[in-house]
Amino acid sequence: MKKKKKKKKVKKIFTGMYRAAVNAERAQSGYGADPSTPWLEDAIPLNAALIRAEPKIMGIIESLFPAIFEFIKHDDRIKKPNTASGRARIKYTCKVVLFNLYLAYLVGSPIRYARDTGQYAKARRYGQLFFKYHRVIPVIAAFEDLGLIHHRCGRYDREKSMGRQARMWASEKLVAMFNKVTQGYPHQVFSEDPEEPVVLKNEDKKKIDYIDTPATILIRNNLDHYNDFISDNEVAVASNGDREISLYNLKSKVFLNLLKGNGTITDLVFNNEVLKSCIDVNNKTSSNNKYKDMIVDIYNILYINSNIYKIYNNKYISITHKNFKPIQVDEFINSKEKVYISCDRLIPSPCVARNYLIGLNNNVRLDDFELPFIPMQHRDISRSSKYLKLLSYIINHNILNLNIGDKLFPDEALLRQLFTKKASLRDFDIERLNFVVNDKKLHRVFNEESFDQGGRFYGGLYQFVPKGFRKDILIGGEPTVELDYAAHHIRIPYHQEGIDYREDPYLALTNDPEERSIFKKLLFAALNAVTEEEAIGAFRSKCIDIAWKTNLSLANESILGLLDRAKEVHHRIAGYIHSGKGRELQNLDSKITEAILMRMTDKGIPCLPVHDSYIVPRQFENELREAMVDEYQAILKFEPVIG
Repeated sequence: MKKKKKKKKVKKIFTGMYRAAVNAERAQSGYGADPSTPWLEDAIPLNAALIRAEPKIMGIIESLFPAIFEFIKHDDRIKKPNTASGRARIKYTCKVVLFNLYLAYLVGSPIRYARDTGQYAKARRYGQLFFKYHRVIPVIAAFEDLGLIHHRCGRYDREKSMGRQARMWASEKLVAMFNKVTQGYPHQVFSEDPEEPVVLKNEDKKKIDYIDTPATILIRNNLDHYNDFISDNEVAVASNGDREISLYNLKSKVFLNLLKGNGTITDLVFNNEVLKSCIDVNNKTSSNNKYKDMIVDIYNILYINSNIYKIYNNKYISITHKNFKPIQVDEFINSKEKVYISCDRLIPSPCVARNYLIGLNNNVRLDDFELPFIPMQHRDISRSSKYLKLLSYIINHNILNLNIGDKLFPDEALLRQLFTKKASLRDFDIERLNFVVNDKKLHRVFNEESFDQGGRFYGGLYQFVPKGFRKDILIGGEPTVELDYAAHHIRIPYHQEGIDYREDPYLALTNDPEERSIFKKLLFAALNAVTEEEAIGAFRSKCIDIAWKTNLSLANESILGLLDRAKEVHHRIAGYIHSGKGRELQNLDSKITEAILMRMTDKGIPCLPVHDSYIVPRQFENELREAMVDEYQAILKFEPVIG
């Protein structure tokens, strides 16, 4: 009997992101998340390096820790919790869990984490920025026991050979604490720099230990030399309203990195009239016309700080969907801002975020919680937090107002089209977005348990922002230029074979610009794959976002046809395609990058690498071009083609 082929489950990334926007709206209005399956699937991983936050968030731990520690003292999995070191480690773990929960709350996503002891083993070389199983599980249990989180257990489906890690997310109680302490303004959380910048991974992509050699010591010293230099140079991004970006990239690549402290917004100019039109708390349905002209300060639209104004209850107003009925006003706190409150709870009408009903949470009273005293110097809202709040609102407002028609549950294919469609920042009501890059230090990752495999440079925020935004990078306030090695991944194999191939390898396959980009993705995936099956899967995942635009078939037979065509045209390097040599080619280009960075650093010229391209102040374009030619020729013996 023929065995039935298992159907691969498709992860609904964009459905999860849509639900995340709904849940962010719920959380910011004081409600808990709606844990639908797609939302749970689109979880962010627990980040052990997330160990710092702004003072207001740090203060919550001081308030919660006594109760958490009391619970943990009776957990047999933690040895000697009462010692000074034991207590400090428990508190450290509590901080990281809380900061992860806060970050996830801000983006409206759950956190996934492992409950398997094997997932917590880690080589000592990489420092202490990791959890130990016997501490993290009891700490999470304490959070759950105190009603601070909601939780879903992990599972393993033996029939499908597929597992899912456990999920957790902030409860209404913890959300209320976040909202009260921060006044509803996002505050950044920060990751520590890796203690070991030279990383070696095995075939399962797990970090492993290694014995230092003169070669690894030189790699580390070169990284330290570069990182010390680049840290003293200001790198910023200054984009105007014409810059194009997809909604997906605006949230996942820009906003999330800003929340994580990898960058800080210095200027955000928005379409004020458009935003104000979305903030409608006017009493249009009430017979009491006294309050029909109520307005809300754009920078203080959700929360009122009771610590300052001595009000019995914090009140909040959800503005995204105009979901609250008129308020019976007993007093107002600031006649200039005209933010009115009532001594009783707001009376809601149903808030429908694209047909997902959001009801008022009647179980949480913010004054039921003891919260830390916030020193006066930390009560003011920073400009960065105000900008983050506005950007968060703009993103969620655009997500929740996507044109999904009358569908109660928008399907993944439609959401994929809407999320990945590029539009100008101005279309998202943003006239200017400027931010400084905080995360500039680099580390290198080697693969397959060998320093001859991989070795690429990672870490700078500028590597993760959309390509168009790289044109807006300023170094020391100066405009920049980006040069790259044209068709780098295809040309290196030719040069390895002693062939000076100088044509465009993608136009050799097609004259159609759209097809050119498809073949570029195909050859990149194929050269980095070990097997034909892996090449097909990698290409499919890279092209799923553009398949609907180009009528590209992602069936196995169609992809195999494209591969055969590539092998036929580039028959002289066909032996490199899905051969497992991709990591060796990456190692060569990483050596070229290292040489370029050292040369530019020694000359005092800041240079930002993005794999096979490099960014420098415009005045140093000639120096960069010369370095790229020289270092390429030194390793591969041919002159490169520079784009």
